[in-house]
Amino acid sequence: MPASTHKKAADHHDQAAKSHRSAADQHEKGDSAATAKHAEEAHEHSTAAHKLSSDAHEKSSAAKGKSGESQGKSSESQSKSGESKSKPSESSSKSNAK
Repeated sequence: MPASTHKKAADHHDQAAKSHRSAADQHEKGDSAATAKHAEEAHEHSTAAHKLSSDAHEKSSAAKGKSGESQGKSSESQSKSGESKSKPSESSSKSNAK
């Protein structure tokens, strides 16, 4: 089911992008009513995509939590060690400021 939820979210993202492009085209033509209509459609699709993505993420996280505590702990330690590696050092940020 998560795969189908992700697919539905992706479809809504695609539809939102198409509506945004249509709104931009209508805006360039000076058609305010059509611009507003397409912008509203884009907003609706974006909202639906966000909700589906959030739902899929929650279901995925819940499923991972049930699969075993040891897996969660190892991924947490990996993400923490990855965070420290991704931060630039003070000396490199000072040289970038010049």
